[in-house]
Amino acid sequence: MELSGDPAPRVRDWATFGLGSQIVEDPDEDTRVEALRGLAARGDERAIPPLLVELDGPKGFQDPDDAVDEALLAFAARGDTRFCRYVEARRRSWEVARPDVSMPDLLQRAVDACRRHGGGSSERIVARGA
Repeated sequence: MELSGDPAPRVRDWATFGLGSQIVEDPDEDTRVEALRGLAARGDERAIPPLLVELDGPKGFQDPDDAVDEALLAFAARGDTRFCRYVEARRRSWEVARPDVSMPDLLQRAVDACRRHGGGSSERIVARGA
């Protein structure tokens, strides 16, 4: 924690990286999902198992603008097809709620990546029952 205030940017970078990976297991939901967002933004795959737990948990995929959503889209935009069914659900939700508004850039990149990697066409996802 102390090193996260170090004057050297590289030291702060690694200190906050280590801190983020530790608090993924935090019992406080806000702290945990913010850690997931930070790790996902870096492409750190240690965030994947707890992120999948969050997405499949009792709260699931509810708030389209929260940290879990950002973590989901960050991994999907990198081509991780494990998240494509969630991305497709997010895309459909966006199109129903905001048919005249363009999707946010990160959502569009995630949709495109899922389609490019074979995990994001509507037909394929519906056929799997998601």
